[in-house]
Amino acid sequence: MDTVSVTEGITYGFRIMIYYVAVVIVGQVIAAVGGGMVAAATETGFRQEPNFGLALFGLLVGLLGAVVVFAGIFGAIYKVIADGVAKGRSMTPSTD
Repeated sequence: MDTVSVTEGITYGFRIMIYYVAVVIVGQVIAAVGGGMVAAATETGFRQEPNFGLALFGLLVGLLGAVVVFAGIFGAIYKVIADGVAKGRSMTPSTD
């Protein structure tokens, strides 16, 4: 039975790591923008009302960032499992 080489495993590991880092950075930037919007909306002066519309929109943008991170991580986990199954199937000898 064939095995996966060390260099192939390391190469795949780096590719998936770059994907994880990119997804987390993009999601966190989106979430940070949302957090900044909430902070700007609630930072008021003396006798001023906070901007509730901007705060709500910032909260939605922050939640979108969190969803991007979770979807990216779950998608990467699915890809690792699917790639492992596909590699295992391609390495097994056919019984035909």
